Amino acid sequence: IASRSAALSVPYLASPDDPQGDKNVGVLRDTDENRMKQFELLANFGWEIHTHACGDVAIRQTMNVYKSLMDRIKATNPTADLRWSIIHDYLPDEPGTSVIADMAHYGVIAVVNPAFLYFQGDSFLKNIGPERMARHTPFKTFLDAKIMMASGSDYPTGSPDPWVGLYSMRVRKGQISGQAFGPDQRISLQEALKTYTINGAYLTYEDGLKGSLTVGKLADLAVIDGDLLHAPDEQLLTMASKVMLTMVGGQVKYQKPGFVFTPTVSPAPKILP
Repeated sequence: IASRSAALSVPYLASPDDPQGDKNVGVLRDTDENRMKQFELLANFGWEIHTHACGDVAIRQTMNVYKSLMDRIKATNPTADLRWSIIHDYLPDEPGTSVIADMAHYGVIAVVNPAFLYFQGDSFLKNIGPERMARHTPFKTFLDAKIMMASGSDYPTGSPDPWVGLYSMRVRKGQISGQAFGPDQRISLQEALKTYTINGAYLTYEDGLKGSLTVGKLADLAVIDGDLLHAPDEQLLTMASKVMLTMVGGQVKYQKPGFVFTPTVSPAPKILP
């Protein structure tokens, strides 16, 4: 949307740099027929399908193909565990093209990149205006519809810093203007943290292995100096400086100089007959 190429049902706002003016509706990468052939081939191999789609027309095309293929798979395998996703999912709830109900019904996961609102939000606003911008990456709409969200950075397109993403889910402000985009789409920090942890693990079928601090799972964690859940939103942007320790698979990978850490090993739990 920042480059005015994502396929939209309503044209981009006029821009002096766009020879199409207010007639530009972006472009689909492929036809419906070809997209079905491509995805059908993947589905026949039993592959998971995860599709980058930003504009509402592209998102609607993706969901239509998903519905057809998922119905076909479920007809022969009703218990199939399909964790397909739409990545970016910028404008999923536009009038006439909304996929919210379908995503909820089919269990399609919204893989979002929250930090884009912070870094690119002002360019999005310039191209689609405040009304559509208020619906851009609608975090609360997803949650209210019981659609699972998993957050990422889309690195190297975006910053890999998860704190910026968490900040964006909390405040939805542009980096340059400081303007809030759809304040009613803000979610709690605890809800946002789940999208970066257990929900991401669910997306990759690893929720039984990691994603939460649970006995028996990999100890992938970060120790923060402070009460994260009650920290002011603006502090999230500097939270990286408060990371004292990180562990991956139970092994310390980073320890801030001066931070004392003494690991202890708990006895194995007794298994009752």
